[in-house]
Amino acid sequence: MTLNTQILLGAITGILLGLVLSLDWFTGYANTVVYCADLLGGVFINMLKMVMMPLVFTSIAVGFAN
Repeated sequence: MTLNTQILLGAITGILLGLVLSLDWFTGYANTVVYCADLLGGVFINMLKMVMMPLVFTSIAVGFAN
């Protein structure tokens, strides 16, 4: 499967999931899903920060040393 197809499939899946979770009889479940997604998204962003900060610092330090 090409990257374009994967991106399009992910976008369509996200739109459909958002529409289904916006229905009235899914509100309790939707709150749980949004909480879990927020928690996992926060962890993912913090992990990216933990990787990127040392890389940026060492790149600047090495560039300054040369």
